[in-house]
Amino acid sequence: IRWDPLSDCSPWAAKNPKAFRVGDKVLVLFNDAELYPARLIRFGLKNEWMIEFDDKIQGKQWISPNRLFFREEF
Repeated sequence: IRWDPLSDCSPWAAKNPKAFRVGDKVLVLFNDAELYPARLIRFGLKNEWMIEFDDKIQGKQWISPNRLFFREEF
């Protein structure tokens, strides 16, 4: 996935946890260097987001906002 510099959504906005909203569809970067599609379902006290993966197999988990990227629907 490549970032388009002309798009409205900058990957650097991910460093601001308040740039996201509940229900946003995002891509999550994991240690295996893969991006996984997910949905934001809750914002926590430690400035982390609870995500639910699109495939529903991996369950829900808390994730740091610096691992989140905006996802555009086409």
